[in-house]
Order: sequence, then C-alpha cells, then structure tokens
Amino acid sequence: MSLQLSVKGLREDRANYNSELKVPSKPVEATFVHGTEVRIALGGTDRPMLLLPVSTSALREKLPEADGLAIEYAQYKGTSSATGYFLQVSSKDDQLESVFLDLVENVCSRVRNGEGSHTALASAIDEFRDLLSRSRQLVDRSRIVGLMGELLFLNTALDSNSKAATFWTGPGGGRRDFLFPEAAVEIKTTEQSTGRNVVIHSLAQLATDDADELFLMFYRLEENPGKGMAVSDLVQAIRAKLDSAEFFDKKLEEVGYNGSSSESWNAFRWSLLEAAPYRVADGFPRITPATFPKGPPAGVSQVTYQLDLDTAETFAIPDEVLSEKL
Repeated sequence: MSLQLSVKGLREDRANYNSELKVPSKPVEATFVHGTEVRIALGGTDRPMLLLPVSTSALREKLPEADGLAIEYAQYKGTSSATGYFLQVSSKDDQLESVFLDLVENVCSRVRNGEGSHTALASAIDEFRDLLSRSRQLVDRSRIVGLMGELLFLNTALDSNSKAATFWTGPGGGRRDFLFPEAAVEIKTTEQSTGRNVVIHSLAQLATDDADELFLMFYRLEENPGKGMAVSDLVQAIRAKLDSAEFFDKKLEEVGYNGSSSESWNAFRWSLLEAAPYRVADGFPRITPATFPKGPPAGVSQVTYQLDLDTAETFAIPDEVLSEKL
C-alpha cells in the first residue's frame, strides 16, 4: 500500500490504529531497523510523521537538519511491548505533504537496503534538500485569496479609471485597500461556500473619517484547478490595461509577489462565484472608534470582529454606483 493511502486510512479511522504505540500509526510494509518496524503515524494535528526506530545508545547522535522538517527523538510506550525510541520526522508545512511522503518513501527504500535510521534519513535529506527548502518560499493560502480579491477589483476599476492602480494602498500597509479621491474601498474575499462572514481587523477599518464615502467589496472564490484563473492571469490582464506598469509592479513587490515567489502565489486557480459591493454608511453593522466615545474599555486593544454581510443587505448597491465613484 502506498504511503498516501496509509495516511488517508489513518485519518479516516484513527481509533483503530491506536493499539500499538498509543498514537495512530501503522507499519511500513517490510521495512525494519534491527528487527523493529518503521512506522507512519499521525501527529496531534493529523500531520503525518515518520517513526524510525533507534537504540538508546543512538540517542546521543546528532540529529539531521533540514529546512521544512521537524526532526526529534521521541519515546512511545506500546500496549503490548516495551518503550520504543524513534527518530520522529514530520513536515513543518502542510503544503509540502506530498514532498514529505516522497522523502519518506526514499528513506524507507534506503532502510530496506540495509542503511540505519540516521544514515538513511541524512542521505534522503541531501537528495531532497532543494524541494524541502521551498517551504521558505510558500505563500499562505489566505494571502493568495486576499491578493486575488484586490486584483479582481483593480482589474475592474481600471475600466472606470485608468489610474486606479495609483490608488491601491493596501500593499504598503495602509488602512485602506484602495483610497480614491472621493471614496475608499475595502476588499473582503472568501473561499467559504456559504455565508458572507468577513473579518474586520480593527476599529478603524470601517470608519469613514478619511474619505467622502466608504465601500466594501465582497468576493467569493472557489478553487478550480482545471479552468480557474491564477494570480498571474490577473496580473497579466491588469498590465495590459496600464500605460506603464512600473507603479503596479512596485505594489506587487510590496505584497511579496515577484519572480522568485510567483510559483507559490500561483499554486492555486480560482473561479469567481460572487461579487457584491456595499456602501458603508450610518446603520451599517460595524464597530468603529465612534462606538466608544470615551475610548474602548480599559485593557481592550487591537479589536478584531466577524461581520455577517447578510445583515447588511439594505446597503448592497449596483456595481455601477461604485464604478461612478472611482
């Protein structure tokens, strides 16, 4: 059975794999170190782990090191056997799971060819080092979703205002995602299949003190590996609408999107399921500094809250109303 299927089985039926080491685990077929089975296991967050048996004397050996891997000595007491000691190896990043399982296959192959736990692991790490180091370059999925939303809006805004890119302030750490002369726009993007819940990250985010009007643009995305669009597709579409892309490229650099990281930013493709603009005005459900005329309660700071946009339907507006303000 492949390691991918072994991990899937462990996840689907954790309770039936606790009998040997008191953690969900199962032996790797025909793979032993000094007569003790090498095992694949699940950590507390369902992250796969490789358990390579070691002797007590081997615990003095220096642990191998590798970017993207967590490696340590572990002790497990079985229900039907004495305490066992292992080299415990796991990936630090869930997005590297397939690479990690390929590494495990390589280690197990070396063990079956007679190499010890430390030697097999160190040799496999040398072979996989470049792939493992990609963990430093991986971009969090939520950041990709957020950038997709801002680029979707910018691509549309350029049809109404050819200079819209110059009003993109989010990448520089500004309070607003977009700050036009007459309006500010906050972008909220989700890949949740239901509901319109968005997270507001500060009391000031939906305050209307710095613009004539404030709008919130809500996008819903769905991952579509086959026919969806990636960040690079929107970047290309936006560049085609600009007389000069120099300012736009600087903003992308501020986000962290550049030549060396573009592969990670484009790891997913998306379909746009919903785009809904709202006008943020009196009565809109929000918490702002005005909610606390005398300031927030003592000891309260960095307020973050969840907003259900289904309660703001009376503030939904046609697309053209927002376009006219850009």
